[in-house]
Amino acid sequence: MKNQKQLQNIYFYKSKTSFIILLLVTLLLNGCANSSPPPNQEPTVPEVSKEVNSKKETATNENQVTTIENTASTIESDNSYQIVTKEYNKDNIHIKYPQLSGLSDEKKQTALNEFIENDILDSQVNRIYESNIANETTPLSLDLDYQVKLSTPDVLSFAFEGSSYIEGGAHPNSFLYGLTLDLQNQKKLYLSNFTDINMELIEKIKNAKTVSNQSLGDINDEMAESIKTYLNNNLETLGTGFMIWSLEHGSESNFYVTDESLFVSLDVGHVLGDYAAFEIPGLNIANFAQTYNSNLCLPTENLVVRFDMKDSDKTLAVCMDKQKNYLVYRFGTKDKIEFEYPEKKDNSWSNFSYLHQDNAGESQSETLTTLTFQNGDYEYVVYERLANQTTFVGVKIINLSTKKETDRQGDASTFAGVWYDVEETYKNVSTTP
Repeated sequence: MKNQKQLQNIYFYKSKTSFIILLLVTLLLNGCANSSPPPNQEPTVPEVSKEVNSKKETATNENQVTTIENTASTIESDNSYQIVTKEYNKDNIHIKYPQLSGLSDEKKQTALNEFIENDILDSQVNRIYESNIANETTPLSLDLDYQVKLSTPDVLSFAFEGSSYIEGGAHPNSFLYGLTLDLQNQKKLYLSNFTDINMELIEKIKNAKTVSNQSLGDINDEMAESIKTYLNNNLETLGTGFMIWSLEHGSESNFYVTDESLFVSLDVGHVLGDYAAFEIPGLNIANFAQTYNSNLCLPTENLVVRFDMKDSDKTLAVCMDKQKNYLVYRFGTKDKIEFEYPEKKDNSWSNFSYLHQDNAGESQSETLTTLTFQNGDYEYVVYERLANQTTFVGVKIINLSTKKETDRQGDASTFAGVWYDVEETYKNVSTTP
């Protein structure tokens, strides 16, 4: 348990640095400040023109001093829009990012362009300075460019590739940040819009025939095999449940799509290129509905923990909003949620009580984590207990009137997730019911 806690601490540091929202399993073992991976895949649209017709400088805030717009760096598309390149330059930070041009709906075009700009600058620059991971003493150096991977009337998918370095670090880190948009509804798409994040996906990643990394160029068979060996070793160390959780947490930026495939990015060791993108053919069709995945979470949520029940085919899950605005308990299947608590999720942290004990039980040698809430005359206690190197999970349901307790045990082999985000959030918010 101690090792898992250390891994969680490394993840939390990484998520705060926002390099980026990718919490990629292998990085957790290395402790590097990566973000995500880019591939060798050729763009599915014509090549970018290199000429520049005009430049425009705009002063923004303290961390965004100069923006240069290249109005002629244009990708011609078969659709009713073009893609132009805009640049952000300040000190050692250089970012190229896309903007749409030529949409007949100017209001939609403005909204999409603002979303892209804010997403990239916030995730790659602002959050890092706001969290004080980088500052005037230890400044950030960043070079970032992008490729258009898919351009249709409905879906636009980008792969941002670059390298980052915070002064004092061991070395620069290469990374990929994916951004995929639903153009019609003007919103971000997540990995779970394209596939369930489960053991089946992990098997597809392990068996991927194509492994790519744009910063390395062509990856030969020997390097690809080394990357897969690295991945398998980490799976043995951390378990598939932890990897499912980490993929959920990076699901807004750890992938991109092409006209034929889904590419899922995972961090690897620095000697292997920092990241790798695994191609999964055929999983490039988006489900635009905000539906529950197999972990009973929405695309806009992160998994906290989940497990299947021993006495039924139902799943118990705890999910949280990606912005940590709420926490929610669900029970049922992805097609039928039988119980969700609370009904009103806004600021729901105060509806739950969280407890972690490292020296629990009569022998004081157990580790116990619980999440408790009350619904009417019943108290629910979701638990994970580690005793004698054996994990037990389940939910205790207590009738507050009769004091009768029912222990519905879960299948520990299906457990996925980590409590760390919940623990950290409870340190920083008032949660008194």
